[in-house]
Amino acid sequence: MKKNDVFSLQIDDFSHDGKGIAHKDGITIFVEKAIKGEVIDIKIIKVLAKKNMAIAVVAEIKKESPERIKPKCDYKNCGGCQLHHISYKKELEFKKGVVEAALRRIGKVKVNVNDTIGAKEIFHYRSKVSVPIGKVKGRAVTGFYAVRSHDIIPIESCIVQPSLNDSILKIIREWIDKYKISVYDETKKEGKLKHIVIRNGNNEIMVVLVSKSKRVNEVKKLVETLKNFNKKIVSVILNVNNSSGNKILGETNVLLYGKDSITASISDISFNIGPDTFFQINPAQTEVLYNKALEIANIDKSDIVIDTYSGVGSLTLFLAKKAKKVIGFEINKNSVDKSFENAQKNKIENIDFIAGDVTKNLPKWVDEGNKCDVLVLDPPRKGATIEFWDSVIKVAPKKIVYISCYPATLARDLNYLKDFGYFPKETTPVDMFPKTHHIETVTLIDKN
Repeated sequence: MKKNDVFSLQIDDFSHDGKGIAHKDGITIFVEKAIKGEVIDIKIIKVLAKKNMAIAVVAEIKKESPERIKPKCDYKNCGGCQLHHISYKKELEFKKGVVEAALRRIGKVKVNVNDTIGAKEIFHYRSKVSVPIGKVKGRAVTGFYAVRSHDIIPIESCIVQPSLNDSILKIIREWIDKYKISVYDETKKEGKLKHIVIRNGNNEIMVVLVSKSKRVNEVKKLVETLKNFNKKIVSVILNVNNSSGNKILGETNVLLYGKDSITASISDISFNIGPDTFFQINPAQTEVLYNKALEIANIDKSDIVIDTYSGVGSLTLFLAKKAKKVIGFEINKNSVDKSFENAQKNKIENIDFIAGDVTKNLPKWVDEGNKCDVLVLDPPRKGATIEFWDSVIKVAPKKIVYISCYPATLARDLNYLKDFGYFPKETTPVDMFPKTHHIETVTLIDKN
């Protein structure tokens, strides 16, 4: 098997990231934009001989799946979304299947996986978007990276973000071209302007210009244009990131106009959101996710609840509606400061936050004579550490509610907890990111 070979094969399954899987001569072939059950002429674009794997694209569909639909997005090679070609019903089934497979193969646990809770709105749902800036034939482009590369696909209209963002990005491109603003070249490591981040709140918009330098020519003219364009734009910030890595935002923010934060809401709770604040990008589905967490936790007014990886307190404040008291543990002091602000803003008093490494602070909290009934965690994609779980075991909560954004690390963590008498009772996928392969889950874990 070599590059550019064409084979007619049946697609046997889906990979965890939404590709179709086919097999030939002992080689597993991952096929972009293919659907399980289809018969396709595939074209090999890369062979990974040492791993007995290959990557292919669709050359011609011989037998089409009834779940294949015409994409509403015209940007075929954009790496932002992976599932525009699949019906939403099939997308939800696929996501449930990925969770089941991870729990079975990696977690080695038997647990009921409920149907995926779908979103009412599958387009224009993102409250935050980060786009790289580049130049093509001397003109500014904004968009998303192509599949398997850092080549920017120029995009003028993205259907998973608010339509107003498209107009804001157009204004910024025109400003770059008019005033010949320096744009960062990732290959040469030269230039200034690197990314645009747009955050949408409650009828408020924050625009963040990410630059390698604090000095950006004619930036005041851009600010005036944005101010005059739409009253919803209440914040323009220059973020300085002089690193050459993949991290989008740097640590320095310069306020160019308006406020240094905007207000966003989940249900009836409002939050102050800064340029670098972690906040779920789909507020409507976040409410669904948090309500599901409350439902399975079955918290009552006598319960003490711990929320680890609490961020700016979005879930913590939700939990406080039901509990006697909630304590949030968060390593980022700035996030803890925001958490206290958000609690005060919403007049929620049965709550506290502890800044620092939870693996050290949690055992210390227990040694001081404290106990908890329910422990909640919503860790990053890499999941929780063994040190974290060892501290949790010392706390010995009756129930754990685990919100995860990556089924593989959820499954790994559940496998570890089995040895300590903690077993999952149910898992529910919640579709936070329609048209992408990403999956959020909420799992109830009981002590046996």
